[in-house]
Amino acid sequence: MHPFDQITITELQRQPGVKWHHFDPDVIALWVADMDFPSAPEIVTALQERAHGYLGYPLATGEPGLLEAILERMAARHGWKLRPEEIWLINGVIPSLYLSVLACSNPGDEVIIQTPIYPPFISAVKDTGRVPRYNPLVVDNGRYQIDFAQLETLVTPATRVLLLCHPHNPTGRVFSRDELERLADFVVRHNLWVLSDELHSDLLYPGEQHLPLASLHPDISERTITVFGPTKSFNIAGLKIGIVLSRNVTLLARLKRQGRGLVTGPNVMAQMATLAAYRHAQPWLEMTLRYLDGNRRFLGDYLREHLPHVGYLPPQATYLAWLDFRALGLGDRLYQMLLNDCRVGLNDGPQYGPGFEGFARLNFATPRPVLAEALHRLAQGLARYLV
Repeated sequence: MHPFDQITITELQRQPGVKWHHFDPDVIALWVADMDFPSAPEIVTALQERAHGYLGYPLATGEPGLLEAILERMAARHGWKLRPEEIWLINGVIPSLYLSVLACSNPGDEVIIQTPIYPPFISAVKDTGRVPRYNPLVVDNGRYQIDFAQLETLVTPATRVLLLCHPHNPTGRVFSRDELERLADFVVRHNLWVLSDELHSDLLYPGEQHLPLASLHPDISERTITVFGPTKSFNIAGLKIGIVLSRNVTLLARLKRQGRGLVTGPNVMAQMATLAAYRHAQPWLEMTLRYLDGNRRFLGDYLREHLPHVGYLPPQATYLAWLDFRALGLGDRLYQMLLNDCRVGLNDGPQYGPGFEGFARLNFATPRPVLAEALHRLAQGLARYLV
């Protein structure tokens, strides 16, 4: 038996994090993007060792060896060679969304978003007084794809920024070179800025390869801010660290000015965990990805056999499944029905953009017996809607 299979709901509920304390105790929580697995032992050991030492202010350049580890990882895994001055370490990924919008546009300007999308993309636009312009992904050839025809219709004299999530949350798409090159051409032709959230780029399934948008050519690299980090891949989201990258150091400086006094660097423990992850925890990540791939296939098999009315396109990356329940006709009642009748807590589709009533996001980074029980509850609770 795999060690992850032995983790019980009772054990998960003993942990103090938000995931298993957001709902009532009898609800299976498959919502927020935390994995239900212990972090890599190498990371835990590094934190324990660091805690016995000096915990004062970190160096402005980060924990010794950290920038080098980031540079080496980007070059080795994603073929993108950067310089230390093109890296900015901050205390989270979400601040980079807000800073990019603030630094690259003015109130009233328009920002293009590919929906369905991780909700902070939308809030970063609305909270800062900008206008969201939605370009929903379309399903073609069995996968979610960018609607380039509609994309061209969205640009106005007020359009300033495009926000990209790649790999995409919640659909799990890994955009191809052809798609990224078309997107880069669009950005350059229309003189836009890009924030590319590539946080899930280490969570790839067999046969997939992540290509950073900014690595395509100098024209797009000069217009792109990339955000990256270890928090999803190594399950350390509570430590709060984001890695902001840009070949355009002037653009990076604009972000830094925008965040001065508001956004800080990551704390020493977050930096130490990142260094340990990138230097020593890759075997843990590969083992975890094999387990997640098994869950991904288990989910697909179960839905085909027991819930064929629920649409599911297996993600190419991430541990998130974007499920289409529209055939049930529940509309905006879906979330409460799943919660009340099935006792399963998912993320509600409308959070990811307008028009996604009847969708829900499921996090399958959980022990397989827990996933199996959640799916059994869904099948039982939905049975009366499938008659």
